[in-house]
Amino acid sequence: MIEPGQVPPGFQGVYGEIVRRTENILQVQNGNAQVTVEVLPEAQIIIPEVPGTARVDQLRQHLEIQRMSKSRGNVVNPDELVQQYGADTVRAYLMFAFDWMKGGPWDSQGIQGVVRWLRDVWEVVHTGAPISHGDVEAGSRQLLRKAHQAIAKVEDGMQRFSFNTAVAALMELKNALVKAQREGNVDAQSWHEAVRIMLLLMAPVTPFMAEELWAREGHSFSVHQQAFPTFDAALAAEDEITLGVQVNGKVRDRITVPATISAEDAKARALASEAVQRYLEGKTPRKVIYVPKNGLVNIVI
Repeated sequence: MIEPGQVPPGFQGVYGEIVRRTENILQVQNGNAQVTVEVLPEAQIIIPEVPGTARVDQLRQHLEIQRMSKSRGNVVNPDELVQQYGADTVRAYLMFAFDWMKGGPWDSQGIQGVVRWLRDVWEVVHTGAPISHGDVEAGSRQLLRKAHQAIAKVEDGMQRFSFNTAVAALMELKNALVKAQREGNVDAQSWHEAVRIMLLLMAPVTPFMAEELWAREGHSFSVHQQAFPTFDAALAAEDEITLGVQVNGKVRDRITVPATISAEDAKARALASEAVQRYLEGKTPRKVIYVPKNGLVNIVI
């Protein structure tokens, strides 16, 4: 936690107590207000106890956790929760809400997010493939891209016991299916392939729903007898990426460029930015550095 007196002069940003962190998304308590913050790759993170440059994964959250006991009357009966929400929902919430190895306090409101996710999955599969119209080729490409990105994220999350990131990836894939269904710019084959991948990825998390919807999709045998979906890097690759453009270490613009852009073209696009030109004031930069790994072009003047 950063107290007001610890904030450096001229600091512009958010300071306070982290009450929850999921990857790079923070819930920060600042006085009586609570704000949600997405920590971008170029963000400056200050931790009083950590000298020098800090990373987002070094941030620790504060949670008021009280040990469960019958004497305190705060015991949560899992059988009652399963009866109320269903086994899949309770299982998915336990995987999504906390670090699996550390656990956390039960939140009767937090589980509602998982309830909505599974309701959406049920509805989107039962509604089925939309009537195709519009730019079907681009829409189908985008949906399969999201599906194969989900394969990579879920597999990585499962292997690292980071189940919350795996479930978050499944939620993103559901959102992509909902969007494709609403816009109708996807062909039936790509739609059913994306649904097939989603159900295979959901099987370890929500085994009963995955099995039911697998049969609903007309597949033979059990979903739990199938191989894990195969990741295709070419299908997962983005056509475009967003680069942050820094001038003397501060982000001044963001530009969208082809994913296969060369270093020289990336530098040229960054220098051509109107926002960057205002800061250059006609000067010639001393250095222009392209860091593809971080999606940054740093201009030094």
